[in-house]
Amino acid sequence: MALEVGGKSFETDEEGYLANLNDWNPDLANAMAEVDGQHWMKIIGKL
Repeated sequence: MALEVGGKSFETDEEGYLANLNDWNPDLANAMAEVDGQHWMKIIGKL
């Protein structure tokens, strides 16, 4: 599955995790949180 953010496509694995960790950025993290219904803090491991 791919996630489009800011005109770029980011590949994810079958569980929705980012396939290439070097692609990580705050905008992408926010978009991923919106897609799976989770809060930003869960993505950065603060929950």
